[in-house]
This record gives sequence, C-alpha cells and structure tokens, in this order.
Amino acid sequence: MKPLELNEVHVNTREAFQRACKSAARLGAKDAVELLLPIVLRNPALLPAREKLREYERVKTQEAGMLGKLKALLLAPLKMLSIKGKVESDPVAAVKACETVLATYLDNPPLLKLLADAADHANAFFLVREAMETLRTYHPTDEASLRLYVQYLADNNCQCEAAALFKEIAASHPNDTAVQGELRQYLAAASVEQNQRTEEGSISAALEKESVEQHLVESTLHDSSQAQRAIAKYEEDLKQGESMDIRRKIAEAYMVSEDYDKAIENYQLILQSLGTLDPQIDKQIERANLCKYDAVIKELEKNPTAYEAPEEQKKALLEQRADYRFRKAAERVQVYPNDQQLRYDYGMIAFERNEFQTAIEQFQMAQRNPQRRISCIYYLGRCFMAIGQADMAVNQLENALREVNQNTQSYTREKLDVLYALGQAYESAAQPEKALNCFKEIYQNDISYSDVAEKIKKLQGK
Repeated sequence: MKPLELNEVHVNTREAFQRACKSAARLGAKDAVELLLPIVLRNPALLPAREKLREYERVKTQEAGMLGKLKALLLAPLKMLSIKGKVESDPVAAVKACETVLATYLDNPPLLKLLADAADHANAFFLVREAMETLRTYHPTDEASLRLYVQYLADNNCQCEAAALFKEIAASHPNDTAVQGELRQYLAAASVEQNQRTEEGSISAALEKESVEQHLVESTLHDSSQAQRAIAKYEEDLKQGESMDIRRKIAEAYMVSEDYDKAIENYQLILQSLGTLDPQIDKQIERANLCKYDAVIKELEKNPTAYEAPEEQKKALLEQRADYRFRKAAERVQVYPNDQQLRYDYGMIAFERNEFQTAIEQFQMAQRNPQRRISCIYYLGRCFMAIGQADMAVNQLENALREVNQNTQSYTREKLDVLYALGQAYESAAQPEKALNCFKEIYQNDISYSDVAEKIKKLQGK
C-alpha cells in the first residue's frame, strides 16, 4: 500500500472529501469524524483525508472526558480480539477495523500498536509511522512504545531516525551500560546507512535533520538556519509529488524563518488544493499577516529616529492589526455560521474591542459548544456588566458559578474569575453582602487574587 494524494484518486473521491471538509468545519468534532471516517475506510491510504480525520479525532478525544475515555478503553479489547485475527490474513481489513474503533477515542495505546502491526503487514510503513507518532504524541515518555517505534524504523531502513529516537531513551539511562551499548549499535547502523548516502553528509547532520523535522511537527523550532535546511528538504520532497502535509511543514518553516509572505503563499496553495476555505489554514494565514504587522511595529520601536512620526505610525498599525483580526473572525463566522468555536473566537475579539453587543450575540450562540459553555456564560456576564445591565450580569454569572461547581469543588483560576466577576456584579446591583461573600471566598483560597483584599476592606467600611 502506497500513500495517495488527492490528485491520485478518482474525482468523485476528491469531491466527496472536499464536501466533507466543508461540512465538518461547520459541525462539532463528533459529526466531523462521522463524515470523514467513511472516506478513510474506502481509501485508507489517502493522506489528506487521514490528516483531517485525525485532526477531528484529537478534538473529539479531548472533549470525551474521563467517562468517554473509560467507555472507549473498556470496549476496545473486545473488538481487538477479532481484529488481531485479520492482521496476517487480511491486513488492510485490519487497518480499517482499527480506524473504526479509533474514531471513538484516539488515545488508545494497544489499538494504535495494533494499527501499526496491521499496517506493517500491509507494507504501509507510512501508516506505521502515523500510528506510532500518534501514540508518541499522547505518551511521549512511554519507553516500551518508543522502543517499538525504534524497531519499526530500523526494520524499514530508517537507521538514522532509529538512532535519533533511541538517543531519547538512552538519555534517561545515562549509567546503564546495556542501554548505552544498544545506542552504539543503532549509531553504528546509522553510520552505515549514512555512508550509503554520502550526499547527505555525516551522521550528525542526518540526525540533526530528523531533529529539525520533529521540532517542526511539535512547533518548537526557533532556529532560522535549521528552518532553511528543513525548507530545502521539503522542497526536494515536493518534486516527488504535491503534498498538503509537506506544504504545511514548509509554511511553518517559513514562519520560523520569518519569511511570512512565503508562508502565506504555501498556505494559499493548500487552500487551492482543498478547493474550499479551511478555518484552520485561514487562521494560519491570519497569523502570518499579524506577524508582518508585528515586525513593522517592532522595527518602529527599535529604531524610532529612522522614521517620521514613529508613534503615529505605530498607533495606526496597531489599529489596522486589530481591525484585520476582527474582520477575519467575522468572515469565518459568515462562511461557517454553525461553527461554535469560530463564534467564540469572534466573540472574544469583539469583547477585547469593547464591542459588547456583537460579543453578546456570539457568546449566546457559542455556548452550545460544551467545551466553551462556562466561558461563554462568564463573558456574557461581563458584557452585561459593561453595558450597565447588572441584574442580567448577576443571572449569567450565578449560572456560570453553578456550572463550575458541578465540574469541580477545587478553586481553579476559572472559578476564582467567575467569583470575582459575580462579586462585581453584586456590587453594581446594590447587593453588597453577597458581593462581600464572593470576595471573602476568594480571599480564603487565594489571598493574592487581584484587589480582593481592598474590595473586602471597602465593603466592610474599613
């Protein structure tokens, strides 16, 4: 099985994927997974579909909570028994069966390992790598999983990668002679591989390249020279065929090297390939444009004497930057009116701009998102406070506090924020005793929170 891009599959498949992406962006993660899973099951080697499915599966897994996790992990072993019987006889069917179970909850180490095993039997190392990288994302320090990944890499002639990964294991056992001996074996195998690819330089350069790629995946790369080497490699990879995943990596590398126009150019190419607006890619384009604003503002601050009226220019740029963010958020909501996360983002930007009526409208709609519900109610309360509707603010913030208390009895930052805002609302609603109780509750659990000590003194008349 070899990996496929959109231009390698039937036009009906491409159109189905694009329709699914467009619909998924307007729905929650659960519905998005249900739309994309059938496409992956029909075309398990289609990389863009796999990438998008994994994106929504990660969100769905995050939203599932502890109850969802327990339910998924309890049911998975029963299904794994039947899948294991297919690994050797029909590995592609086993891959599809694994995908069906993973769609309910992605963070499932035994099932991800089974997927890797099935993919290995199907001669689909790219799926092995994906499964092990997903496992590594959720469990980065699990040595048994890392060792399994190293073995897969070594078995598939990726000795340099295997050595680079095993270095992480060896670093945790600096005084273990057996582990250090294993490391030397992997480094020796990597050296042999490197000698067969003399055009790539020494083993240290190869290992550094793998490190660069991993940093890019983790969005932790900060060295411009490394980013340039990564860009060169990815450009070479693109000569073998267009890939949205590689385009994304190139764009991120250009962001690190602060070549924002090139980053935007590559993100735009991804949107052209999709044939529809992808909110996440659109946000990356926005991020690049905001960085362009920031770079000019930074230059004005650094060398003010080199420019005419630098403070006025800076003020104008900051206003343009804020207007751009607001406009982009509004555009995304217009394209995807049923996406509560986009509405929440728009509401937050409107709140920051003191455009409270717009913020209220967006938070009222976005509170249907269970992950944002409490935050939306909290900001609705603050919006009503800002427009002088203290009684409405009290109602919203009392609701927010009830929901926070249902989730936890501990005094999290979220709970303290809600209590403080509720105390302010009680003050404005001429209910000083209730306000004092809120501030006292905060004081008893976090004495340094904001100006709560002064609030208590004022309300007690001291």
